[in-house]
Amino acid sequence: MFDQRIGGLVDNASALISDVRSVVHGNEATLQATTADLRQASRSFKELARELRDHPSRILFSRTEPDRKLP
Repeated sequence: MFDQRIGGLVDNASALISDVRSVVHGNEATLQATTADLRQASRSFKELARELRDHPSRILFSRTEPDRKLP
C-alpha cells in the first residue's frame, strides 16, 4: 500500500514537472523579457537607494540647477 502511494506521488510529480516545463517553454520569450525588466528595475532601485543614502535631503528638496551663463 505504501509503495502504491509513493508510486502515485512520483507519477503526479512527473506530470507536474512536465506541465511546468511546457508552460516555461511556451512563454520563454515573455519570461526572458520580464527577467530583463526586473533586473533593470533592481538596478534603478539600488541607484535610488544609494542616492538617497548619500543625499537624504533630496527626498524633500530637489537639486539646485547650476546658474546659466549668458552668451
